[in-house]
Amino acid sequence: MPQEPYRFNVGASPRLKSQKEYTQNVSKLVDVLPELSRQLRLDDKAKEVSVIALANHFLKTDFDGRFSVAAKASHIVQKRNQKTLVIAVRNGLIASELNFYKEALLTQLNHYSAQTEIQLHGLSVKVQG
Repeated sequence: MPQEPYRFNVGASPRLKSQKEYTQNVSKLVDVLPELSRQLRLDDKAKEVSVIALANHFLKTDFDGRFSVAAKASHIVQKRNQKTLVIAVRNGLIASELNFYKEALLTQLNHYSAQTEIQLHGLSVKVQG
């Protein structure tokens, strides 16, 4: 005799007794999420990721392609309310050359600070070991 396929109860958890209880639990979760997001600083992290992506785009496309392979924006460090973008490079020669373009790159990134909501105060170039 063929076995009947298992039926999933979509929309309600099997542990909940009613749709009302399910709705109450979801509304509790919705109340908690904004506070959890604030405590974990998820919005700040998303903004930092957008600045890093923008910096990597500028490093790849601008400056005649000099830094397209050898330099990559790594992370943002905040000290005393001043944010610094850290750029990792492969060797000291690239670091030295990038130091000449730091102000131009910083100006380009801060031009988009209204969209990213992050104002950078400096760039730090670090040679990866």
